[in-house]
Amino acid sequence: MPARVLLLLQAHPSSFDARAQARGQALAFARAREAELDVVVLLDASSRLSGAEASVTALFTHQEEGDDAWHHAHALSAAVAEEARAAGVACTVRDVETAHPLALLSETEAACDLVVLERGAATLRFLPHYLEGASRPCLLAGRQGSGPVLVAYDGGAASARSLQQLLWLGLGHAGVTVLSLGVDAEADAGVAKSYFAAHAIAAQCVTHPSGGHPAIQIGAEAQALDARLVVLGVRGRHGWRRALTGSTCRRLLQGDRALLLVP
Repeated sequence: MPARVLLLLQAHPSSFDARAQARGQALAFARAREAELDVVVLLDASSRLSGAEASVTALFTHQEEGDDAWHHAHALSAAVAEEARAAGVACTVRDVETAHPLALLSETEAACDLVVLERGAATLRFLPHYLEGASRPCLLAGRQGSGPVLVAYDGGAASARSLQQLLWLGLGHAGVTVLSLGVDAEADAGVAKSYFAAHAIAAQCVTHPSGGHPAIQIGAEAQALDARLVVLGVRGRHGWRRALTGSTCRRLLQGDRALLLVP
């Protein structure tokens, strides 16, 4: 059973919906599993002025902006801590300023079982690179429908791990639909269905031997089912470490639906 959830939030102003989704989904997950919540509010230090660039006016302006960012981060941390307290979730919060969010996340993930991220341009700048070497499943918070969990299964190693992680995280007991694509779709779906059956879950299967880009087909199926979560491995069946960039997962990152991404 998962014991610790890491929630990474951006301190800069962002979409209210995106931040609310990340906070709500991380808290709901932790509360349902009696897990601890570790919240990191990230301040972007990449825009710090160098000595050569700084005029007196620019330095004062930058200092004021930095003070505002810290104030906003502290307020956000306090709000999340209060939400966790009200929900009965053990929570630690900290504000961290860094110009290297990828390095921070890679170092921090080792102490948790699930990483939860909010959607937004700042997250998407480092998320694809993080996923290439991630060691923990990552929930990219987003819109959750009222339908089943949709698992995109291609028979590869990361895809197989996604089945196991879905069950270990306790996310597969309210309805699962397996989507397999391509010439091996029927065989792949059969493997996934058998795995779920061995764990007392009667998964439904949808197969498309041919069609458009996988990301388009996954998105269309998620829309048709009103999926509450889309689950997929971040690499294709041949395990190419950089298969993420420019491919199926990359496209799905641009959507608005909640994604569970399994390395």
